[in-house]
Amino acid sequence: MPASLIRIINPDSVGRLRREEHNRLKTLAFDKRWEGVVVTDDEFRFQLVNKVFTEVTGYTQEEVAGCALELLDSGKHDPVFVTNMRRNVHENGRWKGELWCRCKNGEIHLEWVTIKAVHDDGGKLINHVICFSDISERKLVEEHINHLAQYDMLTGLPNRMLFRDCLRLAMLRAQRENRIMALMFLDLDRFKEVNKALGHEVGDTVLQHIASRLKTAMRESDTIARLSGDEFTMIMEGLSSIDEISLLADKILEIFGEPILIQGEELFVTASMGIATYLDHTDSEEKLIKAANLAMDSAKLEGRNNYQFYSCATHAESPVRLTMESQLYHALERNEMFLVYQPRVDVKSGRIVAVEVLLRWNNKDLGFVPPISFIPVAEDTGLILPIGDWVMHEACRQCRLWTDAGLTLKVAVNLSARQFKNKNLLRATVSAINAYGIDPGLFELEITESILMNHTESSVATLRQLSDMGVGIAIDDFGTGYSSLAYLKRFPVHALKIDRSFINEITQEAEDLAIVRAISSLARSLHLKVIAEGVETEAQLQFLQYPECDEYQGYLFSKPTTAEKISDMLSSGIVIAQPG
Repeated sequence: MPASLIRIINPDSVGRLRREEHNRLKTLAFDKRWEGVVVTDDEFRFQLVNKVFTEVTGYTQEEVAGCALELLDSGKHDPVFVTNMRRNVHENGRWKGELWCRCKNGEIHLEWVTIKAVHDDGGKLINHVICFSDISERKLVEEHINHLAQYDMLTGLPNRMLFRDCLRLAMLRAQRENRIMALMFLDLDRFKEVNKALGHEVGDTVLQHIASRLKTAMRESDTIARLSGDEFTMIMEGLSSIDEISLLADKILEIFGEPILIQGEELFVTASMGIATYLDHTDSEEKLIKAANLAMDSAKLEGRNNYQFYSCATHAESPVRLTMESQLYHALERNEMFLVYQPRVDVKSGRIVAVEVLLRWNNKDLGFVPPISFIPVAEDTGLILPIGDWVMHEACRQCRLWTDAGLTLKVAVNLSARQFKNKNLLRATVSAINAYGIDPGLFELEITESILMNHTESSVATLRQLSDMGVGIAIDDFGTGYSSLAYLKRFPVHALKIDRSFINEITQEAEDLAIVRAISSLARSLHLKVIAEGVETEAQLQFLQYPECDEYQGYLFSKPTTAEKISDMLSSGIVIAQPG
């Protein structure tokens, strides 16, 4: 709507026109429009509304006059969104986008909204003109069309097209976050015989049952898709070790042990599964898909009803993998390994209280090799044991340097599955601590839930001895495992690290916030410390204050960095401003 027209409608300008002309223009500008129109003052208080606005919202001119625009607030938009919207109007003179608005009867409609600021001849803000267009039905149609294009109609799972998009994004996240990502291909054994003997209608029912069971077995962070026929795929993200993949695969095999009841008859269906990890095939989706398919073929050759991992030894050779393995044998002697440190920050004070020790490898031929690529290779070859010992010693050495400089800082070292089961774990840990004479209370071991679940009695005894010395034990990626909470009282655990997957959407997803609060409450009752991983925004940090997390780490404060920069941070007393 032209600014000149609004100035005519504004009561301050009416005196310059005949009343009849004013009413004619008001009718033309307001009541003849197909969209809802609102004029507010400079503080977003209602002044004029048109008939369409009244028809859509149920509010009359008399009811809204002088009221704040928040009268239409649906509660679906957080304060940050509203603040940014108003700032846009103030700085740019306009804003447009989707808004959920609450009507007088309580119904909530999705509206396409445009807001325009109106100034007088002197440049002073005098009005806002807001146009509303109900797009709820259009949105539903768009969502339905998108759903048909991206989801399998029989099972409701993502189809081949959406699967490829999800796989590409999962590979990018795995690379960015240095986490393991796995792709599983699953094919029902002899499913053609089921279709042939019982008919396609029964076959479709079987596929629906399988899809439902897979959704139950997999984690919320995983993606399940149906590519075609009886072929399903699973994208598993945010994994810390190969052991986690095996646990998921075992759980999937278990669901095929239960019969499917169809028309009063029990039907047993088994599956062959092939698994490939992103670390084996770092350059393309096609290679990862091919690898998972090859592994699935191996599972069928092994007698079906099992799973197989893609292996360079049994499938097409991977020159990158073989070269990496060869170079890894010499990495320590060539001084190619180094450590970086990610600060852990006290939520209340904003000060660094600990660091997580992270291993990095820069090879003269391969360049910088991501941990998600070389750690599993080190696990497979057994090289993780000497490398792990070096990490412990180097971490303790740096801890000693900080202590001598008057900087008290706990160092937390990740423990791999092979290290955890190694009978020399106690000796290796004590050796590193004693070599540099550090306080055992400044040393902490981080162990994932999945590793902890595959414990032996000797490894539990080792943890107890380390705990008795004062060494801290933290459970990493807490909340993502498939285990009983009973282990919390069996093991000498001191801290729970909430997995980043719950932190990512904590400001948008009520379920994630509920999980974080439940973990915090559980930890409080057991006198355990709570540490949040992957905190990247102030809004996430704000939410973590209510579940009362003790510490957090993430890009909001700092990416993993060098020991020198950590020293500078500690010496300068740097803190991050705490919201609220």
